[in-house]
Amino acid sequence: MNLFSFLRKYFKDEEFKWLNIEKEAYKIRLEDIQCLYSELKNLKELKKELPIKEEYWNNKHTKKDIFYLGRSLKTKTSDNMLTCDVKNFITPNDSLIQKEIKDNDLTIINKVNSDDEVIKIYHHCRTGAKYMFDSNQFGKSELWLFPFETLYLNKQCDCEDMSHYIVSMLIGAGLPSFRVRVVCGDTNFGGHSTVYYLADDLKTWIHMNSTGSYDDEWDINNFPTNRDAGISDGIGIKDVWFSFNDKFSWSDFEKASTESDFNNQLKNKIKIE
Repeated sequence: MNLFSFLRKYFKDEEFKWLNIEKEAYKIRLEDIQCLYSELKNLKELKKELPIKEEYWNNKHTKKDIFYLGRSLKTKTSDNMLTCDVKNFITPNDSLIQKEIKDNDLTIINKVNSDDEVIKIYHHCRTGAKYMFDSNQFGKSELWLFPFETLYLNKQCDCEDMSHYIVSMLIGAGLPSFRVRVVCGDTNFGGHSTVYYLADDLKTWIHMNSTGSYDDEWDINNFPTNRDAGISDGIGIKDVWFSFNDKFSWSDFEKASTESDFNNQLKNKIKIE
């Protein structure tokens, strides 16, 4: 005779009913504990993988020095075009970025299991944003902004400006740099600058579009990946020209047509060495 059969002999049916409820409650608690243990075990394994994955993703593509040539410094005698390392456009330590993170409670606590927090930051960045052509706002065909300038303009900007801002916010909030980058390349609609985020599995790159938020998407599994370009993700990058974060910049022209498209669309704007 087990314990519950024994107890039933000495308790009324109504009393035993509550004993059964307690029994089920303990069973559920045990299942929760087992589930939590399994999750913690998986997180521990992923944490061990972080340095390995960081090394892998930082070196998967060819590192290059990449310079933006589209800003100028006007003096009394001339208007000099500047050579700016693209990594400088990612500013996670900027006090304005840090203030925005703090004021909106956007700090990423878990560096391994961070999908939900990343989506929250992404939606925050895209909220209130308005697409503005550089030609309309500055009278120039192309002008890359730093994140503090995007904030000053109340997020009235174009794709590369929003990309710089989102990536700066994510890294500033605590996401390891290797898990996010600005990606520039060709789409079904021409050149585009957007954001790729490495999901918690540390192998799937998620496309978080810089110029149109996925308003109804709060599950990372419903976002397009870098492999969906031209299929389910109409504005995904089909051919990558280059990518960067605050640590590194990369470029691999795997096809002659990719390099040709890059030269046609960013001539005299970007230099890759």
